[in-house]
Amino acid sequence: MLEQRKTAYKHHGITLNYNKQATELPSVKKECPEFKEIHSQVLQDVAKRLQKAFDAF
Repeated sequence: MLEQRKTAYKHHGITLNYNKQATELPSVKKECPEFKEIHSQVLQDVAKRLQKAFDAF
């Protein structure tokens, strides 16, 4: 998710936040088979922790 934020800002000038990334999780799970095995709440928690780190920065 961090890489997604960095790429979005670097190439498109878009700042991603928790809400944007959380709404994309279902489509990410469909596209990437390795994410299908991870429970959705775990992925949401990762996005929340990343947002918390960005807010603290």
